[in-house]
Amino acid sequence: AAPMALPARTAGVNAAPLGAPRPEATVAPVQINLESVQDVRQQADFFVSLGQNDRAIHMLNQHLAASESPNPLICMDLLGLYQQAGQVAEFERLRDVCHRHFRVQVPDLATFQQEGRSLVGYPDVLTALTRLWPEEPVLAFMDNCIFLKDTPKPQSRLELAAFRDLLTLHALAEELAHPVAPVVAAANKPAKSSKVNELKLDFVLPDDTPPAKAP
Repeated sequence: AAPMALPARTAGVNAAPLGAPRPEATVAPVQINLESVQDVRQQADFFVSLGQNDRAIHMLNQHLAASESPNPLICMDLLGLYQQAGQVAEFERLRDVCHRHFRVQVPDLATFQQEGRSLVGYPDVLTALTRLWPEEPVLAFMDNCIFLKDTPKPQSRLELAAFRDLLTLHALAEELAHPVAPVVAAANKPAKSSKVNELKLDFVLPDDTPPAKAP
């Protein structure tokens, strides 16, 4: 199949806003931090700690090859390893994959450490996140900020630091929405709720930030 055309980098008025709802409103939230993903990332981290980066790269690539669609957490790990190893061709190949699937603008290898704005630099997105957290709709909102839609219309993109922040929050929201049940339930103790209202998103926006618009 022909590769998907790479949408132009844009943040202008003609770009689809981050977090805009998908046409198919019934699409289930995407789980990016699956147990299999956690396992392979932990194993890769172990190989990196031993100085065996090649084995880590091989393991992460095997996971990508076996997946129906690229996982953004795995891709971010691989990009970092390629950058450290100076593997330009592999880095650019994966960078192109990210640009075809995710709403992120990945710097080139020479400027990869310059990750740009964090999520605080996107007040509209941040306001929507704090309003929706920790209810289940926050996952669908983050999905629309992370994944490109199959549309010819240009779509705005997050800078790399903000994209990483969003992946971290998505993984946390998944954990809250799908808590792992204990092996042995303690007597007379209620099951863990899928809503952890005690956990708040507490971001401080710059004083000169204009009021955020609803997504």
